[in-house]
Amino acid sequence: LLQLAVEEASGQPFAEYVERAVYTPLGMEGAGFNGRRGLEAYAVGHDALGTPLPDDRYPALAAAAAYASLDDLKRFVFAHWGDENAPRGGGALEPNAFDRLFEVAPDADGAWALGYEVIPFGEDDVEQLFGHTGDNPGYHSLVFVHPRDRDAFVILTNGDAGNVFRNQLLADWCELTGHERFRQRPVPVGVSLLGVVAREGIDAATAEPTRQSSQWLS
Repeated sequence: LLQLAVEEASGQPFAEYVERAVYTPLGMEGAGFNGRRGLEAYAVGHDALGTPLPDDRYPALAAAAAYASLDDLKRFVFAHWGDENAPRGGGALEPNAFDRLFEVAPDADGAWALGYEVIPFGEDDVEQLFGHTGDNPGYHSLVFVHPRDRDAFVILTNGDAGNVFRNQLLADWCELTGHERFRQRPVPVGVSLLGVVAREGIDAATAEPTRQSSQWLS
């Protein structure tokens, strides 16, 4: 729905508008939508067993079809605090408009701003991390920024086992940088067991629920 609203307001196809209004001002030259077939190099997605997945095409561009390199995402992150060469917003948004992205939305229980998930952070949770996760079959990623400290955390994975890896790293990073009460995000049991099958075989996966139950009870 938001994609349609952007197209109707701008009079342009969504991908063209984002290219002009976001990617170009921020210098995200390697970013685009549904373009894997046209890229010289890309990371192929894999399922939890390590099997390469086909190149999916997503009509919901805003929700699922964007791609970007690590360098692109670094430029996106830097726009959150600006520098001597560019103000906050990186030229894609005026600083005052950019700051509105971080206003916590009403009736969101403090968990969401305008497109950003909000994680309480720092001493007494008076600060926030802002970011978003990305989940498509074979790909799991996240970008979280801490604007006050000009700090950020970016993870890109190209396998469904990356869901577990990403969540653990986010929890570790929060602990290392000042938010020890952040709890690791749960992973669906099926995804977790498929990862065990891939690493250790079916016998280990069969025993995994019993092992985890024993761990929880202890």
